[in-house]
Amino acid sequence: MVIIATGYLRITVYDSFWKKAVRYALVRIYRKESNEIIYEDFFMSDDHGQTADVPLYAPPRMLMMQKDSDACPYACYDVEIRHKGYAAQRITGVQIFAEEYSYIRLFMKPLRQEDKEICSQAILPHMLYKKHDTHVLPYVCDAASDMIKEDIYIEGEEPVALRDYLKNWASGVLYPGWPYESLKAGILILMTQVVSSLKGEEVDGCMMIHADVALPYIRNRNIYMRIAEAVDDVYGRYVMVTEKETRECRWWDLMELAQRGYCAEKILCHCYAGNARINMIDVSSQKDDSCEHTFVSEEEKTFMGDEDIRSIQKQLYLISGHYKEIPRVYADGIFSKKTRQAILMLQRMLGIKESGKADADTRKLIQQLYQELSEKRC
Repeated sequence: MVIIATGYLRITVYDSFWKKAVRYALVRIYRKESNEIIYEDFFMSDDHGQTADVPLYAPPRMLMMQKDSDACPYACYDVEIRHKGYAAQRITGVQIFAEEYSYIRLFMKPLRQEDKEICSQAILPHMLYKKHDTHVLPYVCDAASDMIKEDIYIEGEEPVALRDYLKNWASGVLYPGWPYESLKAGILILMTQVVSSLKGEEVDGCMMIHADVALPYIRNRNIYMRIAEAVDDVYGRYVMVTEKETRECRWWDLMELAQRGYCAEKILCHCYAGNARINMIDVSSQKDDSCEHTFVSEEEKTFMGDEDIRSIQKQLYLISGHYKEIPRVYADGIFSKKTRQAILMLQRMLGIKESGKADADTRKLIQQLYQELSEKRC
């Protein structure tokens, strides 16, 4: 099969119980047309549980910008993952867009006697495909809590980090090839709908979300890198409206306004008739003690200022996206308890002295791993 336009897919496989990478998992990626396989290839997960970025055929990128076209802008693939001792899994309908990188993080469950031969899951068609004007922007609330939990609870699912939930939802609502400002505007709207739909009750320290909003979450959906980056850029912000007046604005209008040079904030002001403003919200971690600050030792103070800490946190954040056992930390420039815990877990993973301190050797190894993962990502 000759690949004309290509998108990329990377699979990372974890053990669902131990939350550790599963190496040597057999990954089969294939595509069917009229019940005949027209593409098939096999890959093996490495020591980090990852495949390479697999190049796959996709339709021309320009289709993502054509609102009135009935041509599908993505190609659908099926993925099967097998490993001795684990229940085999199949994901159907994985959507690949031209020139877009995406990833799937899959958690394999230990095989039980009563398990089926293979567990299947289907990814629903993208919301924008063949729906040109039917999805108006959701209304937003005029008030929201000043603080929400980092993790949310969806009935029938394990707790999900709010940031990951948004990446999952946005990947099925927005085309990843749209202008970046339109992605940011769309994600701000989704963040607002989540904030306004959280119930006051909690489950195991996680905020409970209304079932109707939880429906867009699809487990094992592939996440697009551009959308993930846009979520990280606007995370913690939502749309506040002073009046309930809106224009007749659809999701496609976000893309068209961005093409005209509008920034995300200007796009939202246009959609909400000038009544919108962007507010910040405090997203706290699931455990209160994770937000406590720990003191940096005198030795560390000699080489670590706020920017040094922030730089390490940025590197740890990217690394934690590849290794589930490392806690997610954010670049706030504060050497928090969670930052120290992330360093400790990384030291354990690398087999070096477990001190929780960002000494010179640890910083060097963090930098090397960060560069290695960044190059893979590119």
